[in-house]
Amino acid sequence: MSIQKKAVPTLATFFFSVTLCVLLCCILTNGEEGKGNEQVVAEVNGQEITKGELSNRARIDYVFLALRSAPTFATFLMKTEEGEEALDNYREFVLEKLIEEELMIQKSDELGVNISEDEVEQRLQNIIDQTKGVTDRTELKEALKQDRRSLENLKQEIFRKLIREKIRGVLLDDVEITEDEIRNYYETNKSSFRNRQDQVKELSEVRDVIKEELTERKSNKIWNEWIEKVKDQAKIKKFLD
Repeated sequence: MSIQKKAVPTLATFFFSVTLCVLLCCILTNGEEGKGNEQVVAEVNGQEITKGELSNRARIDYVFLALRSAPTFATFLMKTEEGEEALDNYREFVLEKLIEEELMIQKSDELGVNISEDEVEQRLQNIIDQTKGVTDRTELKEALKQDRRSLENLKQEIFRKLIREKIRGVLLDDVEITEDEIRNYYETNKSSFRNRQDQVKELSEVRDVIKEELTERKSNKIWNEWIEKVKDQAKIKKFLD
């Protein structure tokens, strides 16, 4: 988020950039800018997700900036069926993430998950402390402007991230890996645990690594199954063409 000196574009680069920006906006928002950012692109149990939210999360401006230095790839995206399909898939992927986040918010009370304003403010202060060239909220706002974002956008992202973290904590708090699971994994993958002399390491040397791997796998499985279950139980409508 640090402020960087901008390069002065040539006239050709300027026109290419403007054209690319317009085309990307049309493609990623399905050519419906005239209807405004409040156009509904999905409903989750009656809660609306708007085109503005989708565009903000898709970060069209960042896609545009990234492609300024890759005109060949930009041409592929804009002028081929494969490119159009890739952008459609990206838009669908981002919308799916927004739907999942909305479901987490809706399920938070049921799971006893609450996010206080103090928690959001503390995370915001952490960002200020860890961001180069930013020492206070005013400087953070200026840095966010350069990213075409607002402080409210950032606070909403923080809120959603905290919701996700806390729900994962609730669901995965009692994940356990047995000694049998560790030993079975070791026996199955023994050849992958070798030292510099190409000798197989003892189980005692790799137990912690195996446990960490198995914990991550089991946690991801539980999490993904919960997400799918919540989706199946929800009334979700999408309005992307």
